[in-house]
Amino acid sequence: MGFFWIFIISPLLPKNIEIMKQFKTVKYLTFREINNDKECTYTKLQKHILKVSNKDALKDYKRGYYSTNICDWKNSNLIEKKGKFYRLTSLGKLYLRNPKEANLKVRIYKLEKSVKRFQGIAKHWYNESKANHQSKEVEELRDENYRLSYKLDQIRKTVLNYNI
Repeated sequence: MGFFWIFIISPLLPKNIEIMKQFKTVKYLTFREINNDKECTYTKLQKHILKVSNKDALKDYKRGYYSTNICDWKNSNLIEKKGKFYRLTSLGKLYLRNPKEANLKVRIYKLEKSVKRFQGIAKHWYNESKANHQSKEVEELRDENYRLSYKLDQIRKTVLNYNI
């Protein structure tokens, strides 16, 4: 009888375990702390990270502790710095409610930034080669720019049609 229940319940376990893992990440727990702290400086942000990581927050850590992830959170538009205080953006608050949906939106945001950057580079070289009358390279850059725009549109459609 015991084995029978394992076969019925086991397909349900991975989804439940995955959901529980999302709510126990350092990122999620830190965002919850930032949301509750209205005057969260960089040092306090690091202390929140130490606290949720079960490390001694009173110990003096270097200023660069966890700085790569904090920088990534800022570049992903999850947190922002207003004056000397850090706070969650609307995307960061969405992460607290639904991490999976927020992660998809972060992916879209990063891809859009990347495509815009490459489009800017292509446009620069297009104008540069146009000035130098290099028509073959101009056509290649125009095609590359079009291809990147098309890929971005395909990614948007795929992610937005994805049922969460």
